[in-house]
Amino acid sequence: MKNKSVRILYKNSVFLFLLFTIMAAIAFWPNYYGRLEARIPGEVHFHAICMSLWLIILISQATLIRAGQFKVHRWIGRGSFLLVPLMIYSGLKLSQFTLGTEPSFPAIYFTNAALMINSLIIFGVIYALAIFMKKDPATHARYMIGTIFPILTPITDRLIYIHFPSLVPYAPTLDGMPLVPVLGFLTADIIVFILALLDGIFNKKWDVFPVILGLLLLYHFSYLYFYDFAWWQEVSLRILRLPL
Repeated sequence: MKNKSVRILYKNSVFLFLLFTIMAAIAFWPNYYGRLEARIPGEVHFHAICMSLWLIILISQATLIRAGQFKVHRWIGRGSFLLVPLMIYSGLKLSQFTLGTEPSFPAIYFTNAALMINSLIIFGVIYALAIFMKKDPATHARYMIGTIFPILTPITDRLIYIHFPSLVPYAPTLDGMPLVPVLGFLTADIIVFILALLDGIFNKKWDVFPVILGLLLLYHFSYLYFYDFAWWQEVSLRILRLPL
């Protein structure tokens, strides 16, 4: 790696992925990892396995780059071509299982549909950009870091409800229901904004984290406002009724 900023990014991204994984373990321990002996639906297991494998890949890939094992890094990277479609498929299956196909409370239903479906779409787009730019290590690394932010709210929601319930009243509401994911969105947006600012100031690189932030803002907008759009209601129902 000729560029010092690229070396720093690669060598330290592993700590960000480790922190993200620790947060996920803490968040999901009470209702999943800590009770694997319980009867848990197959859709939940399938998605949890895919997501756990993704976290393992992120950590292992960053560790391999840190150790200079570029060939092994490339081989494992090819494995993500299979895993990521499985992640998206499992996420859609889980969405169907969680939401069903008939909206009893339309506003909340279509809001949650945007939360679950569009997180998968934005994750897929950021991952696709990372793969497209794989020959540019600096850009590839930044987009791979970006893949964690669309899937942050399942972690932050659980951490808030279990460990920081006093934050729930600060979330906006819809039909009397607190929209707690908004607090996770705010966290993600602030982190990516800071990364964009630091990257621009110190590395003169403004072409990745601002794109990630824009995609996240679009996703967050969809969660807050798409529920009232007839076209989104039609699209999300078609997706949730797919024979997966």
